Amino acid sequence: MVYGKIVVSLIAFIALQGVLAKPRPKTEEKTDIDQLAVNARQIVQNVSQVIEGNLPDSKKVSDTLTEASQDLASKVKEVVDNLNKQAQDHKGEVENVINKIKENLSNTATKLQNAVGEDAVKKAKEIKGNLDEGLQKAINEAERLAKAAEPEATKLKDNLTKVARSLLDQVVELSKNLKTELDKNTSKQ
Repeated sequence: MVYGKIVVSLIAFIALQGVLAKPRPKTEEKTDIDQLAVNARQIVQNVSQVIEGNLPDSKKVSDTLTEASQDLASKVKEVVDNLNKQAQDHKGEVENVINKIKENLSNTATKLQNAVGEDAVKKAKEIKGNLDEGLQKAINEAERLAKAAEPEATKLKDNLTKVARSLLDQVVELSKNLKTELDKNTSKQ
């Protein structure tokens, strides 16, 4: 009988320890999306430095910025359209996140399109600022989109991760193309 009480007490003590034990926070692992975002940010920063060194003197730089802004705006609109489809396909918890991201990216695309006009040479610094901001927002929203997908179903996560990866890939591609064009234009001067 004494042994029975000791065994019951020991089991109760162990169970209590298990209940009271603090869960260890899981270590943050860098995902592919996180690494792509870091790479995209570095490329955007490099392009921004090239642009900053050439403003506002060059009409070609201004034209290149205008074209890059329009490209980014159209790519962001494509992502927004895709997000619209995702929001319709997946109502519920993620819908709010998708709609907020869609709204932020739509505002970015509109701002970029509004910044490009006939007097682009005069507005080169504004265009550069809007382009930098647009690229950063695109990166941030892609990261946010990937993180929102983490607790959801695997299929939805895969779909949203593909959208985020696509957006980051497009930002990287656009930035590299912009840098190449700017390098070409500035070496001709």
